[in-house]
Amino acid sequence: MQMINFEYPALFLLVTLTFICGFVIAKFIRYNHFVKMAKIRILRRQQNLDVSFYSAEIIKNCVQKLFFSANKKAKRALAELIFGKTKTAEKFLAQKDKALSLLLKAHHDVKLAYTELKKNKKIWKNNIFYALLFASLAEKFFDYDSVRSSLKKISPKKLYGLNKALYNQISAVIYIRDADMLSASVNASSALKYFQKHDMPVEEAETYLILGEIYRMSCVNDVAQTMIESAIKIYEKFSLNLFEAQAKAVLGMLLVFGSRIEEAREKFDSALENMSLRQTKGEILNQIALLEIADKNFSKSFKAADNALEIHQKIKNKRGIALSMQILAHLYNNKNMPRKALDFANKAGELYLKQKNFSALCECLYLSATVYFKKNKFEKAEDILRRILKISEKYGVNFHHANAYGLLGLIYLKKNELQRAKVLIQQSLHLEQRNNRSFGMVADYANLALIENLSGDKESAKANLKIALEYALKSEDEELINLIKKQVKD
Repeated sequence: MQMINFEYPALFLLVTLTFICGFVIAKFIRYNHFVKMAKIRILRRQQNLDVSFYSAEIIKNCVQKLFFSANKKAKRALAELIFGKTKTAEKFLAQKDKALSLLLKAHHDVKLAYTELKKNKKIWKNNIFYALLFASLAEKFFDYDSVRSSLKKISPKKLYGLNKALYNQISAVIYIRDADMLSASVNASSALKYFQKHDMPVEEAETYLILGEIYRMSCVNDVAQTMIESAIKIYEKFSLNLFEAQAKAVLGMLLVFGSRIEEAREKFDSALENMSLRQTKGEILNQIALLEIADKNFSKSFKAADNALEIHQKIKNKRGIALSMQILAHLYNNKNMPRKALDFANKAGELYLKQKNFSALCECLYLSATVYFKKNKFEKAEDILRRILKISEKYGVNFHHANAYGLLGLIYLKKNELQRAKVLIQQSLHLEQRNNRSFGMVADYANLALIENLSGDKESAKANLKIALEYALKSEDEELINLIKKQVKD
């Protein structure tokens, strides 16, 4: 009788535990389903944004707070959030976590969210995860000073998990700007492994594109292409048409650098297909303009750059305006219209200076110096080149440093000051060797050969031309190879 009395409570307890476990499992499945729905619906809505920000963890945190709240307003906000509508959730979450609310807002209004976060640093500065996402937002607007200052306050040794992956991803972007490709590659690869392991496909695709840029700048084009194509596959899988188009445009530019013009043109055409977003369309048109320059279709390039400029001016996209003007400056220089070339180069340079894009500023200054050099206005050209040297010394853009020394050498060659010209071109060559730039080394060795020839040292001239030919052959540029071969023959 005592055993019977014991069995009934045990059976009741078992049934109760089974019911509770079933309820918890069902609730957990429902919660996960809501998280997945919110992520994909927000991504779908982002296909109407030129500039977008995405954090799977922020969306998950927002769903979690709303799902496990008994508040009726929270339930309403959750119902809207799982369909990609964030505004009600933002209002509810702002009462307890303003930074979380703004980071959710960033998924549909990046600029406003970033501006608010920048103004109210006290609401997120003590949260490492939020600080990393702020740095990611700053990078979207090319505010690299804010990116660097945010990263400096974080000790990477104390990071683990998602925070470590985000830190590595953002650091990779900064290392690219600093031309430290080895560190950039190590950091990006580490971030990629985490995103792959934890099923974060959007962040994974973003990192593939970063790696694509690293390998492109390292001239490993086949690996760069594999990275970009991996990102495209992810975007195709989730039907993220805008992200796919933007990645195809990136691949198009890589193919341009590899002189695969027809393949590049196909990628750009595909990216432009049904593209209604004006900023993205303008950016792709700028890339098409660069492609047509590479293919020597200057009239087509002018049309694309002019259309891009019109679009960017209408929407007041200053970065797009600067690039369009820079391309047009090159085209006017090619048309032998120096006034127009200088005007557009100066306007583009002023915009780049305000944006603190010193590399692009140096490119515009170098173009202006080239125009003055052609007009034999050597003093003006030299003043501009000296300015490039100061900027590149301060901000570490060796690529432009070498170019400036090279053109300075040619100025003194024109003045028949051969020894000074030789020293300047040797300085240029040293920098080109350090950065392993084949095209730059070809030009410098060819110019040194010219100086040695004018100085009467025929053997040294021949030796330098042979080295120039070796580097020209590595570049696989037939026009350049034939030019150096002709000089060797002569």
